[in-house]
Amino acid sequence: MSSKHELKISFNVYGLITSREFQLAKTYIERLRARLPQEYCKPNIVSMLDLDWNLFILKIRREIGGEKLWTLKKQVVIFKNEELLGDDEDLLEFVGSKYRFTIFEEFECIGAQQFINYIEQQKVNGNTFVYFTIAVDQQIIGTLLFELYATAVPTISKIFLKTCAKKVGGYSGTCIQRIVWPSWIQCGGWCLEQYKVPCENYSISHNKRGVLSMCNNGKHIDNCTQFFVTLEPTPWMDYKYVAFGQLINGDHVLRILQNIPTLYEEPLKKIDIVKSGELDLRPTFGPKDLSYLKDFLATRDPISGLHPDVTDVRDCSSDYSLGSDNQPPCDIIDYLLEMYREENEENGGAINL
Repeated sequence: MSSKHELKISFNVYGLITSREFQLAKTYIERLRARLPQEYCKPNIVSMLDLDWNLFILKIRREIGGEKLWTLKKQVVIFKNEELLGDDEDLLEFVGSKYRFTIFEEFECIGAQQFINYIEQQKVNGNTFVYFTIAVDQQIIGTLLFELYATAVPTISKIFLKTCAKKVGGYSGTCIQRIVWPSWIQCGGWCLEQYKVPCENYSISHNKRGVLSMCNNGKHIDNCTQFFVTLEPTPWMDYKYVAFGQLINGDHVLRILQNIPTLYEEPLKKIDIVKSGELDLRPTFGPKDLSYLKDFLATRDPISGLHPDVTDVRDCSSDYSLGSDNQPPCDIIDYLLEMYREENEENGGAINL
């Protein structure tokens, strides 16, 4: 006789962390488990980043096969009792056949927040994030976002981050000059300042698509500005080049780049890094920002909180208008200043306004 556990329904959910359909499926299945634990096993829910999802769905399509899996267009796949159910629409159809309830949530916002949480947690762990906005023949096609393993490869990660952030003499404005299909693309142009950087270590493997690594002309030679991104696993590179990062968002951009036609590995279209920099979700104020805020606070009306060039209260944002009790509002400028002051005081410093 079957046990009660065997009679329960089990779900396995795999999907892209930022997709609406994955967050919807995750929420509904967790709700079923919470309300009906006697009928549903604890679900196995796996959220993935951009590139990991693309690799995963390709793998299971090849392993499992079937028209339904190969024609799946949503960024979530659901298995019920170890058999393919489908995507979020198939899940809603299953739920609707048994129950009558609807969950109203901003699933896109939930996905975005979970992605932000991942980035913030990795920053706490010591890693950093950089981005490259890419243009092909002067048309922007998207952005590549990389996680730098700054704890494992600190020196090269720090130098690379600094070069990304430079407004002059950095990666902004350089080109992607080489496409070696199906193995890697080479970036960084030829005009950046050269300096000696040792091959720090080989702790990160070139074991998947999207690995970020430094080019060199031999051990400890020209290991400073040219870099490449793998298009497939390249294990032969593991003890020759220093890998230090991984693409976590923008795989569709990488696919566009790898399919650009070439002549002797040189792309026949102009590919530029139009902008590069560090991804900072919580930017801090610099001296120029503080100067602007001081000037603003010094010239606005002390009672209304309005700037002199506002002639009618209806012309400004409600954040700056008077309340019903005729007290000055707490506007965003004051809030940001207070946050900045508290942050500096916690760090043992202070600012004078």
